[in-house]
Amino acid sequence: MTDTDVELSRKSEPQRTCIGCRGKGGRSVLLRIVCDENAVLVLDSRKAMPGRGAWLHADETCLSQATTRRAWGRALRLRSAVSTDALAEQVEREIRSTSYDDENTGRTRRGTSTTVTESGFDAMSTR
Repeated sequence: MTDTDVELSRKSEPQRTCIGCRGKGGRSVLLRIVCDENAVLVLDSRKAMPGRGAWLHADETCLSQATTRRAWGRALRLRSAVSTDALAEQVEREIRSTSYDDENTGRTRRGTSTTVTESGFDAMSTR
């Protein structure tokens, strides 16, 4: 995350703390993780699932730090051990899709596509 990302997220949205690196960022920069009824950690891609959520940068080092520090139980207020295997796969998939979308296809994180034309981006429609 660059300094510009931090500045933009501070101005426009509440700050969250990554449970891996303890760095701050906005909702748009961090991934939300929740625990389902089977004590399995799940990536909340819409950031709207019920229950307590933990926030994590879309970075493999933050994921490994959170697992090493056993931060999941504290952040989600869990009493039992949780499985992080499925979460690691989901986070890796999110990292690949986000970096590919942002750099190569012109897609934004919300999934709306844009087409670069000669004069700039998509032409505006009148209706």
